[in-house]
Amino acid sequence: MGIAKITELRSLHLFGNSLTNAGLRAILDNCPHLEALDIRHCFNVKVDDALQARCADLKTLQLPEGSIDDYEFQDQLPSWSLYIIDLISDDDESD
Repeated sequence: MGIAKITELRSLHLFGNSLTNAGLRAILDNCPHLEALDIRHCFNVKVDDALQARCADLKTLQLPEGSIDDYEFQDQLPSWSLYIIDLISDDDESD
């Protein structure tokens, strides 16, 4: 199941993920209750004025270039493994 299908999602932290603008748009379009979004170090997302406007209703927004000084898991960063999460595929087709 893609994240964009979790319609009741309120907070999402995708630190260092391979998220793209298309994936972010899918999340914003399909998660109407989203209040907090952290996409720091998601360098495939290019935040322009239009995308920033789509995020205007969020209470908290951390952008890709944002500081990680306050990131609560900062001490664990060197030991993390890389996980690829498919955010936009429709897995229901294989059922």
